[in-house]
Amino acid sequence: MDDANPNPYQAPATDTPTEDPGWGDLPGERPLQNSDRSWVGQVARGGNWMFTGLLLGFSADIFAGWIPSLAPVIKFIPSAIYFLGIWMLTSPEPGKRVAGWAMRAPTRGMNTLSMLSSCVLVWLDYFPTIDSNWLRGLGMLFSGAALVPTAFYFSALFARVPNLALAKQSRLVFLALAIVLLGAGLLSMLFASNPWLISESNSKSLLLPLSVVLILSTMALVLWRLWLLSQFVKALHRLRERVG
Repeated sequence: MDDANPNPYQAPATDTPTEDPGWGDLPGERPLQNSDRSWVGQVARGGNWMFTGLLLGFSADIFAGWIPSLAPVIKFIPSAIYFLGIWMLTSPEPGKRVAGWAMRAPTRGMNTLSMLSSCVLVWLDYFPTIDSNWLRGLGMLFSGAALVPTAFYFSALFARVPNLALAKQSRLVFLALAIVLLGAGLLSMLFASNPWLISESNSKSLLLPLSVVLILSTMALVLWRLWLLSQFVKALHRLRERVG
Protein backbone atom coordinates (compact mmCIF):
# COMPACT_ATOMS: atom_id res chain seq x y z
CA MET A 1 0.00 0.00 0.00
CA ASP A 2 1.28 3.48 -0.84
CA ASP A 3 1.95 5.42 2.41
CA ALA A 4 1.12 8.66 0.66
CA ASN A 5 -2.25 7.28 -0.34
CA PRO A 6 -3.56 4.99 2.42
CA ASN A 7 -7.09 4.85 0.93
CA PRO A 8 -6.97 2.44 -2.06
CA TYR A 9 -10.18 3.93 -3.46
CA GLN A 10 -8.97 7.53 -3.32
CA ALA A 11 -7.24 9.13 -6.29
CA PRO A 12 -3.68 10.16 -5.36
CA ALA A 13 -3.86 13.53 -7.12
CA THR A 14 -7.16 14.70 -5.62
CA ASP A 15 -9.27 14.27 -2.52
CA THR A 16 -12.19 12.78 -4.51
CA PRO A 17 -12.79 9.07 -3.79
CA THR A 18 -12.85 6.87 -6.86
CA GLU A 19 -15.46 4.21 -7.63
CA ASP A 20 -15.24 1.13 -5.44
CA PRO A 21 -14.70 -1.60 -8.06
CA GLY A 22 -16.93 -4.03 -6.20
CA TRP A 23 -20.06 -1.89 -5.98
CA GLY A 24 -21.37 -2.25 -9.52
CA ASP A 25 -24.72 -3.58 -10.70
CA LEU A 26 -23.34 -7.12 -10.87
CA PRO A 27 -21.52 -8.72 -7.94
CA GLY A 28 -18.41 -10.81 -8.27
CA GLU A 29 -15.63 -8.25 -7.90
CA ARG A 30 -15.93 -7.36 -4.22
CA PRO A 31 -15.08 -10.39 -2.02
CA LEU A 32 -17.66 -11.26 0.61
CA GLN A 33 -14.94 -11.13 3.28
CA ASN A 34 -14.98 -7.33 2.78
CA SER A 35 -18.76 -7.11 3.19
CA ASP A 36 -20.80 -6.41 6.31
CA ARG A 37 -20.36 -9.37 8.66
CA SER A 38 -23.98 -9.46 9.88
CA TRP A 39 -25.24 -9.36 6.29
CA VAL A 40 -22.96 -12.26 5.33
CA GLY A 41 -24.40 -14.16 8.29
CA GLN A 42 -27.93 -13.50 7.06
CA VAL A 43 -27.02 -14.71 3.58
CA ALA A 44 -25.55 -17.87 5.14
CA ARG A 45 -28.77 -18.44 7.12
CA GLY A 46 -30.72 -17.98 3.89
CA GLY A 47 -28.63 -20.71 2.30
CA ASN A 48 -29.34 -22.91 5.33
CA TRP A 49 -33.10 -22.40 4.99
CA MET A 50 -32.94 -23.16 1.26
CA PHE A 51 -31.02 -26.36 2.06
CA THR A 52 -33.56 -27.33 4.75
CA GLY A 53 -36.52 -26.69 2.44
CA LEU A 54 -35.05 -28.84 -0.32
CA LEU A 55 -34.17 -31.62 2.13
CA LEU A 56 -37.66 -31.64 3.63
CA GLY A 57 -39.12 -31.79 0.13
CA PHE A 58 -37.79 -35.34 -0.21
CA SER A 59 -39.63 -36.52 2.92
CA ALA A 60 -42.81 -34.46 2.53
CA ASP A 61 -44.62 -37.18 0.58
CA ILE A 62 -43.88 -39.72 3.30
CA PHE A 63 -45.24 -37.52 6.08
CA ALA A 64 -48.21 -36.53 3.93
CA GLY A 65 -49.14 -40.22 3.64
CA TRP A 66 -49.37 -40.47 7.41
CA ILE A 67 -51.85 -37.58 7.69
CA PRO A 68 -53.89 -37.48 4.45
CA SER A 69 -56.12 -34.63 5.66
CA LEU A 70 -53.08 -32.37 6.01
CA ALA A 71 -51.20 -33.70 3.00
CA PRO A 72 -51.43 -30.48 0.91
CA VAL A 73 -50.18 -28.35 3.81
CA ILE A 74 -47.35 -30.76 4.61
CA LYS A 75 -46.21 -30.68 0.97
CA PHE A 76 -46.38 -26.87 1.02
CA ILE A 77 -44.16 -26.42 4.10
CA PRO A 78 -40.84 -27.22 2.30
CA SER A 79 -41.68 -24.65 -0.40
CA ALA A 80 -42.38 -22.03 2.27
CA ILE A 81 -39.07 -22.75 4.02
CA TYR A 82 -37.19 -22.59 0.72
CA PHE A 83 -38.86 -19.26 -0.10
CA LEU A 84 -37.81 -17.86 3.30
CA GLY A 85 -34.24 -18.82 2.44
CA ILE A 86 -34.46 -17.09 -0.94
CA TRP A 87 -35.79 -13.93 0.73
CA MET A 88 -32.91 -13.87 3.22
CA LEU A 89 -30.36 -14.70 0.54
CA THR A 90 -31.49 -11.72 -1.55
CA SER A 91 -31.56 -9.20 1.29
CA PRO A 92 -30.03 -5.83 0.29
CA GLU A 93 -26.38 -5.45 1.13
CA PRO A 94 -25.74 -2.60 3.63
CA GLY A 95 -23.88 0.38 2.25
CA LYS A 96 -24.52 -0.36 -1.39
CA ARG A 97 -24.95 2.77 -3.45
CA VAL A 98 -26.87 0.81 -6.07
CA ALA A 99 -30.44 -0.13 -5.15
CA GLY A 100 -29.71 -3.79 -5.79
CA TRP A 101 -27.88 -6.26 -7.96
CA ALA A 102 -29.16 -6.76 -11.46
CA MET A 103 -30.69 -10.15 -10.58
CA ARG A 104 -31.79 -9.51 -6.99
CA ALA A 105 -35.20 -8.03 -7.82
CA PRO A 106 -36.05 -10.61 -10.54
CA THR A 107 -35.00 -13.41 -8.17
CA ARG A 108 -37.31 -12.15 -5.46
CA GLY A 109 -40.14 -11.37 -7.86
CA MET A 110 -40.13 -14.69 -9.74
CA ASN A 111 -39.78 -16.74 -6.55
CA THR A 112 -42.72 -14.81 -5.07
CA LEU A 113 -44.86 -15.75 -8.08
CA SER A 114 -43.73 -19.35 -7.72
CA MET A 115 -44.67 -19.28 -4.03
CA LEU A 116 -48.12 -17.83 -4.78
CA SER A 117 -48.74 -20.55 -7.35
CA SER A 118 -47.84 -23.14 -4.70
CA CYS A 119 -50.42 -21.58 -2.38
CA VAL A 120 -53.09 -21.90 -5.09
CA LEU A 121 -52.19 -25.54 -5.71
CA VAL A 122 -52.42 -26.30 -1.98
CA TRP A 123 -55.91 -24.83 -1.95
CA LEU A 124 -56.91 -26.84 -5.05
CA ASP A 125 -55.79 -30.09 -3.40
CA TYR A 126 -58.77 -29.78 -1.07
CA PHE A 127 -61.11 -29.81 -4.09
CA PRO A 128 -60.39 -33.11 -5.87
CA THR A 129 -63.27 -32.58 -8.30
CA ILE A 130 -61.40 -29.68 -9.92
CA ASP A 131 -59.10 -30.71 -12.75
CA SER A 132 -55.89 -28.96 -11.71
CA ASN A 133 -53.45 -30.62 -14.14
CA TRP A 134 -53.26 -27.51 -16.31
CA LEU A 135 -52.69 -25.30 -13.25
CA ARG A 136 -50.05 -27.68 -11.95
CA GLY A 137 -48.24 -27.35 -15.24
CA LEU A 138 -48.45 -23.57 -14.91
CA GLY A 139 -47.03 -23.87 -11.40
CA MET A 140 -44.04 -25.82 -12.74
CA LEU A 141 -43.53 -23.10 -15.33
CA PHE A 142 -43.37 -20.49 -12.56
CA SER A 143 -40.93 -22.66 -10.57
CA GLY A 144 -38.72 -23.17 -13.61
CA ALA A 145 -38.78 -19.49 -14.56
CA ALA A 146 -37.85 -18.51 -10.98
CA LEU A 147 -34.69 -20.61 -11.23
CA VAL A 148 -33.33 -18.56 -14.15
CA PRO A 149 -32.57 -15.29 -12.27
CA THR A 150 -31.74 -17.35 -9.17
CA ALA A 151 -29.04 -19.15 -11.17
CA PHE A 152 -27.23 -15.91 -12.03
CA TYR A 153 -27.71 -14.36 -8.58
CA PHE A 154 -26.47 -17.43 -6.72
CA SER A 155 -23.49 -17.97 -9.03
CA ALA A 156 -22.56 -14.30 -8.56
CA LEU A 157 -22.54 -14.83 -4.79
CA PHE A 158 -20.32 -17.89 -5.24
CA ALA A 159 -17.96 -15.78 -7.35
CA ARG A 160 -17.60 -13.41 -4.40
CA VAL A 161 -16.62 -16.22 -1.99
CA PRO A 162 -14.51 -16.42 -4.25
CA ASN A 163 -14.97 -19.81 -5.91
CA LEU A 164 -15.34 -19.48 -9.66
CA ALA A 165 -15.51 -23.23 -10.26
CA LEU A 166 -18.53 -23.67 -7.99
CA ALA A 167 -20.01 -20.44 -9.37
CA LYS A 168 -20.06 -22.02 -12.84
CA GLN A 169 -21.43 -25.28 -11.45
CA SER A 170 -24.26 -23.53 -9.61
CA ARG A 171 -25.28 -21.61 -12.72
CA LEU A 172 -25.25 -24.82 -14.75
CA VAL A 173 -27.30 -26.77 -12.19
CA PHE A 174 -29.91 -24.07 -11.61
CA LEU A 175 -30.37 -23.45 -15.34
CA ALA A 176 -30.54 -27.18 -16.14
CA LEU A 177 -33.18 -27.66 -13.45
CA ALA A 178 -35.07 -24.67 -14.84
CA ILE A 179 -35.12 -26.29 -18.30
CA VAL A 180 -36.39 -29.58 -16.84
CA LEU A 181 -39.19 -27.87 -14.90
CA LEU A 182 -40.18 -25.68 -17.84
CA GLY A 183 -40.32 -28.74 -20.07
CA ALA A 184 -42.33 -30.72 -17.53
CA GLY A 185 -44.74 -27.81 -17.07
CA LEU A 186 -45.32 -27.43 -20.81
CA LEU A 187 -45.90 -31.17 -21.19
CA SER A 188 -48.34 -31.18 -18.28
CA MET A 189 -50.32 -28.32 -19.81
CA LEU A 190 -50.24 -30.00 -23.23
CA PHE A 191 -51.59 -33.29 -21.90
CA ALA A 192 -54.21 -31.48 -19.81
CA SER A 193 -55.44 -29.64 -22.91
CA ASN A 194 -55.29 -32.75 -25.12
CA PRO A 195 -56.42 -35.79 -23.08
CA TRP A 196 -56.35 -38.01 -26.17
CA LEU A 197 -52.55 -37.85 -26.03
CA ILE A 198 -52.66 -39.90 -22.82
CA SER A 199 -53.71 -43.17 -24.44
CA GLU A 200 -52.56 -46.59 -23.37
CA SER A 201 -50.28 -46.94 -26.39
CA ASN A 202 -48.74 -43.50 -25.89
CA SER A 203 -48.26 -44.17 -22.20
CA LYS A 204 -46.22 -47.28 -22.91
CA SER A 205 -44.24 -45.96 -25.85
CA LEU A 206 -43.60 -42.33 -24.87
CA LEU A 207 -45.02 -41.09 -21.59
CA LEU A 208 -43.51 -43.69 -19.26
CA PRO A 209 -39.90 -43.37 -20.53
CA LEU A 210 -40.22 -39.58 -20.62
CA SER A 211 -41.55 -39.49 -17.06
CA VAL A 212 -38.70 -41.69 -15.83
CA VAL A 213 -36.12 -39.44 -17.50
CA LEU A 214 -37.69 -36.28 -16.04
CA ILE A 215 -37.93 -37.74 -12.53
CA LEU A 216 -34.36 -39.08 -12.48
CA SER A 217 -32.86 -35.91 -13.96
CA THR A 218 -34.79 -33.74 -11.50
CA MET A 219 -33.63 -35.82 -8.52
CA ALA A 220 -30.01 -35.72 -9.70
CA LEU A 221 -30.09 -31.95 -10.18
CA VAL A 222 -31.80 -31.34 -6.83
CA LEU A 223 -29.16 -33.46 -5.05
CA TRP A 224 -26.42 -31.54 -6.85
CA ARG A 225 -28.06 -28.28 -5.81
CA LEU A 226 -28.17 -29.48 -2.19
CA TRP A 227 -24.43 -30.18 -2.30
CA LEU A 228 -23.74 -26.73 -3.79
CA LEU A 229 -25.82 -25.04 -1.08
CA SER A 230 -23.94 -26.93 1.63
CA GLN A 231 -20.60 -25.82 0.15
CA PHE A 232 -21.84 -22.23 -0.07
CA VAL A 233 -22.98 -22.12 3.56
CA LYS A 234 -19.72 -23.69 4.77
CA ALA A 235 -17.71 -21.13 2.80
CA LEU A 236 -19.65 -18.23 4.31
CA HIS A 237 -19.22 -19.56 7.85
CA ARG A 238 -15.46 -19.85 7.24
CA LEU A 239 -15.41 -16.26 5.99
CA ARG A 240 -17.22 -14.99 9.10
CA GLU A 241 -14.84 -16.86 11.39
CA ARG A 242 -11.83 -15.50 9.51
CA VAL A 243 -13.10 -11.91 9.69
CA GLY A 244 -14.51 -12.16 13.21
